[in-house]
Amino acid sequence: MKTLNEGESNTIKKPASALEKVLVILLVVFLGATITMLVFYHFARWGLGLNIFVFLLILIVPALLLLGVIIIIVNIAGKRNFEISWKRPLLPTFIVLGAGVFSLLFGIGERATFKIRYTFTIEKWAKATPDERSVLVDSFLEQYDLNTFNDAMVIEYLGEPDFKETLEVGEPPSFAGYYYIYNLGFVRDFIDPTFFDIKTDASGKVVYYNVRYT
Repeated sequence: MKTLNEGESNTIKKPASALEKVLVILLVVFLGATITMLVFYHFARWGLGLNIFVFLLILIVPALLLLGVIIIIVNIAGKRNFEISWKRPLLPTFIVLGAGVFSLLFGIGERATFKIRYTFTIEKWAKATPDERSVLVDSFLEQYDLNTFNDAMVIEYLGEPDFKETLEVGEPPSFAGYYYIYNLGFVRDFIDPTFFDIKTDASGKVVYYNVRYT
């Protein structure tokens, strides 16, 4: 009969229980999905995929929250029923909470950096692509009241439009202002382009503006 040598541990390692195996699998899925979500979120935001970003929030985030809650409930219930033999039986719970805090801080940091990058300036607007202008226009409208603008200010701040029409009224036609159209690309609607419309009257004062979906 085999006897334990001096210094040899007499503790027999218990095989992992079914609950422990389930917890490990759920935790791996949760962490993998969380990392995938953060990477996807980063590229969706900085790639200006705003519609994908909304889809991400509506579907993936609630699913991850539900999975995290399930892991915590299973973990706590297993500890109370002594079905978990780990030295740190609540480690899965702390991992889930830590991942949640990290994801929240990551999102706040991304949002702050994005806002700084896409805060409107005349220089940024002049160099921006139509898709980038789709984001910059929101910042522009937050900073300025277009109702106080005239033709000269529109051109000063936004540059020459992609399309410009002369407005006329009456018979015979008389000058009634200008219609400026700025292309905002496909960020807001992947199927059709979006435009920023501005209209001025005969005196040059802005009387109408709108982000138009086609």
